[in-house]
Amino acid sequence: MVPICRDSGAVIAFGGRQMDADQGGPKYLNSPETPIYSKSRTLYGLNHTKAAVRKLNYAILVEGYFDFAQLVQAGVSPVVASCGTALTPHQAQLLRRFTSKVVLSFDPDAAGQNAAVRSLDSLLASGLAMRVATLPNAPLPPWMMFRYFFSA
Repeated sequence: MVPICRDSGAVIAFGGRQMDADQGGPKYLNSPETPIYSKSRTLYGLNHTKAAVRKLNYAILVEGYFDFAQLVQAGVSPVVASCGTALTPHQAQLLRRFTSKVVLSFDPDAAGQNAAVRSLDSLLASGLAMRVATLPNAPLPPWMMFRYFFSA
């Protein structure tokens, strides 16, 4: 279970990952939509990284909580997550409040690449300058991802 917070730090929902695939249901599950929590209007981790995003004037956008956690653990601070979906116009506008540049780094699987393509319109419409980081299809440990990410 992970807390999902507003950019101010207030907890507004929770997300969880199913540990036993035999139980059926979704692999990841968030709290239901409420008047204070809307997945399409929330960027995971922004409450922790907004100072770095502002200071460096870019954000690395990843798909999920654990992608976010791996990069933060590897020392990459200007990162946020869209929580497993393509970036929405609301999320892009929220991100635009803190930076003018985004590096899109979704998973190299088909679902991640499709979500990346669907995110491009929202990024362009919000006026964010963007780059797309393509990672190799094999899983990388956090330290190697950090090295790969910034060597290209």
